[in-house]
Amino acid sequence: MVALAAPGESWHEDTTREEVSMKIQVDWDRCTGMGMCESLAPDVFEVDDDGSLIVHAEEVPEGMESDVREAVAACPTEALSLEGE
Repeated sequence: MVALAAPGESWHEDTTREEVSMKIQVDWDRCTGMGMCESLAPDVFEVDDDGSLIVHAEEVPEGMESDVREAVAACPTEALSLEGE
């Protein structure tokens, strides 16, 4: 059965569901510390003075999804990925 709204009314389905968090995955063998991720999502990624990547959050912080997706896509060595998307 499909519920329809009458003309001029709005209908909203109950959208209560369990939120799926996105987790940041790093292939440490591929990461060369170029810093593209840091430049796009500096609150999540940092490259230290030795060129080592520091990930400040295992799960993507709320509101940072777009920046982190962009950082993952921009990684020149494809060392970053997202789990749970």
